[in-house]
Amino acid sequence: RVCMLLRQPRCRALLLRPGPLSPASVPSVRHKLSVGGGSTGVAPLLQRPPPPLRPRAYPEAGTAGRSEPRTLPAEIPEVLRSKLQPDAPGRAHPRKIPANLRRKAREQGYLQPLDDVVAAHVEGSFRVARSRMGNFPIYTDVRNGGTKVVTILRKYSGDAHSLARALQAVTGKEVTQYHGRMEVRGRHASAMAEWLGRIGM
Repeated sequence: RVCMLLRQPRCRALLLRPGPLSPASVPSVRHKLSVGGGSTGVAPLLQRPPPPLRPRAYPEAGTAGRSEPRTLPAEIPEVLRSKLQPDAPGRAHPRKIPANLRRKAREQGYLQPLDDVVAAHVEGSFRVARSRMGNFPIYTDVRNGGTKVVTILRKYSGDAHSLARALQAVTGKEVTQYHGRMEVRGRHASAMAEWLGRIGM
């Protein structure tokens, strides 16, 4: 390649000129390569030297994948300070009781003997009409795929609050009032029919 470059006057003048060569003054020269029929390419006279190799730091044996432990601040934030302090003996946090357990706790004082409920009945406070077949309007409904059973009372009139209190005393369960019906959780058709028969409905 040097012999081919010396044939060109411009390159010969650069190569024979005294003094160091700068990369800006060295042009790119087309030359023919005698490989496979002669293809044309461009080759620079002066190439930039490769960058020096930097030494790579390898972790010591047994420390690969480990990170330095986190250091906690000297002072605990005010938000966490109350949570980390132990509770005082007289200021224990109240336990959150589920709704079904609270309802069962209230229902423990509802159930009364049937004789006491019949004796406490006030004549004329409410009225429950029978169906045309002579039966009490008491129905059992199974809901939620058989997981919830309610007893329904219909066709009543008069004081609905006193009727609901009497049903709570007979069944021992909370009574839910709707428009035209009352619902009690569980199967209480026999107990409710016996109570209505004894008070003269």
